[in-house]
Order: sequence, then C-alpha cells, then structure tokens
Amino acid sequence: MPKSPDLQVLQNWFQTFIVDPAADEDVFRGHEKQANQWIKPTPDLSAVERVDIYRGQYLLRMEEALAADFPGVKHFLGEHAFEHFVYHYVQAHPSRSYNLSRLAEDVPGFFSASDYRRKGFLADMARLELTVCQVFDAPSSAPLTQEAVAAVPEEAWGQARVQTVAALRLLDLSYPVNAYLTAVQTGTPLPSTARTPNHLVVWRHRYDMWRMAISKAEYRLLSALQAGSPLGDALWQATRGRDRLDAQEVFRAFSRWVGEGFFSEIHR
Repeated sequence: MPKSPDLQVLQNWFQTFIVDPAADEDVFRGHEKQANQWIKPTPDLSAVERVDIYRGQYLLRMEEALAADFPGVKHFLGEHAFEHFVYHYVQAHPSRSYNLSRLAEDVPGFFSASDYRRKGFLADMARLELTVCQVFDAPSSAPLTQEAVAAVPEEAWGQARVQTVAALRLLDLSYPVNAYLTAVQTGTPLPSTARTPNHLVVWRHRYDMWRMAISKAEYRLLSALQAGSPLGDALWQATRGRDRLDAQEVFRAFSRWVGEGFFSEIHR
C-alpha cells in the first residue's frame, strides 16, 4: 500500500466521507480513489465499502442523539417522519463537534424555515426541548436564601438587583408545547395543539429539572430582573399595564421564586 497520509488529512477526509450529503453512489465515486489509497480492503469488502459502514452508523447515531433530546418532536412527527427529519437535518447541519449536544442547536431554526405543515408547533416544541437540554447542562449556582433577602435594608430595595441562576431560562411561546410534552412523558391524553400564546420558565434546582407556566406579567417581571433591571423599576413595570399584577401578587411571586431557587445573588 502507498505511504499513509498525514493524520489530519486522513481525519478530514474520513469526516467528509461520513457526513457527505450526496447519494451513496455519488459518494462512492467521489471518494473511491482516496479509499483505495489509504484503506486496506478485506476479502469481502472493498476499501470504500469498509468506510461506508461508518457512514451508515453515523446517521443512526445522529438519530439516536436527536431522539434523546427531542422526544416531544419525535412523538408529534411519528417514527418514520422523524427519521426523515433527521436525514435532512444532518445534511444541512452535520455534526462538527465531539460533543453531540451541539448537534441540537439548529433544530428550532430548521423547523421555522421548513415547509412542515405544523412548523410553528414543531419550532416551539424544539425550542422548549433545546432549552431543557441547555438548562440541564448549565453550571450550578448556589440559590439565594430567604435570610439573604431579609438582610437587605428596606431603603435599599429600590436599587437592588437580583441575579438569576445560570440554570434558568424564560420562554415566550405561541403553542402549548409544555402541556404536550408533559402528556408524552406521563402517558396522559394529549392536549389541543392549537395556537395558544403562553409563557414558561425552565430551571434546575437541587439536581431536579422543572418547567412552570407563568403569566405574561410574571414573564415580563422575570425578564426584567434577569436583564439586570433594579427591583424598583421591574416591580413598577409589573404593576402597570393591561396584564399588570397588584402589589400583593408581586410580593407572593417574588417570594415563591426565591423559594424555587430562581436567584443566586442580590446586589445592593
């Protein structure tokens, strides 16, 4: 056999062969020369056929990874349609990292730009499930304690700022995907999938994952706090407008969020 190529050249060629979106026969023709140069055939398989084994396993591995991250999407599409989605998705967004969690990053955008009949629902479901994955992998933060809150002088509250934990995300959704995902996970009857604007907070607390529906006003308040607005400004905004909260509702919500582990620090 001819002298082996540089390792990086060989690795780049191998990856190109594995993720090439062309039809198998075109891939074989395009890569047969290099395969014959660098890969030893067996009595039963040519050089290019040996490499093709890994090409076939690649798609199966991508399907396995995406099915683990997007069970709601898979359930909604069905087995066959999900396989079809994976095939086209990895052609447009092949894996380029050793970490398969990166593979999922473009799924919401893929559905948004697709011609699927229910692409809006699918995009929202993918956003939710990607968010769950991101929150699961987010760094840990020690939660703010009730004692730390009580230590803030009354006169300092207006300009105080709270910091949300790293493992918390807010979602502004157009479809009831959280209810659908919960039904899939619990085996209960599926809800309607009709367009229904809703808001959600996804967070991790004490090693447990949580998802909770919140009102539009609560979403605005949490968004302002997460963006670093002073408490006085954020609370003032929450008690104004059509979907406002009254002062008691704001107090109860904030106390509940502290108890749920939404915040890690308070700065004054």
